[in-house]
Order: sequence, then C-alpha cells, then structure tokens
Amino acid sequence: MPVRAGILFVQAVFVAILDEALGGVDHEDNCYDNAAMETFFKTIKAELIWRHSWQTRPAAELAIFEYINGFYNPRRRHPALGWKSPFSWFVSQTTVRQRLDFERKAA
Repeated sequence: MPVRAGILFVQAVFVAILDEALGGVDHEDNCYDNAAMETFFKTIKAELIWRHSWQTRPAAELAIFEYINGFYNPRRRHPALGWKSPFSWFVSQTTVRQRLDFERKAA
C-alpha cells in the first residue's frame, strides 16, 4: 500500500472512531454543535459591529462588553423563556420577597 493511501486509510478510520465516540456533530443537544454560537455572532455583528466603527480596540471591546452584559444577556427576549427577557421571566417566577433576598445575597 502506498504511503498516501495508508495515511488516507488511517485518517478515515480515525474520523469514523471519533464520529462514533462523539455521536456526530449534526444532532440536536450535542455540545460540539456550534449553531448557538454562530447565531450569537451573527446577531452581535448585525446589531452592533456592522452599525458602528470605533477609533481604538479598547473602545470596541467596551462596546461589545456593554452590548452583551447590558442588553443581550439581561434584556433580549428568549424563545426558551416564552419570548420574555430573563429579567421579566425572573420577575414573573418569583415573589417580591424572593427577589429582595436574591439581591441581598448577590450584593
């Protein structure tokens, strides 16, 4: 067997073993499937990156940080939460006393 054919055979065997071990990457609920991250990066590019330009890298980093922590995580509506923001969902699931206790513990 020529060296190239041997390498291709070993590669095919390795890929088959890896696919069997990981269960493929095209299945739902697979932590190796990066569809969620691709959606996030598309969203941040469309809503922030392509609409602005920054003079310095630190300014861009700050804008991205503020977008993620000020809007994307706390206020953006999520389908998994019944199209509520995480904050709205939290308020609807807890009593005032629970929220106050939570805020005291977080501080």
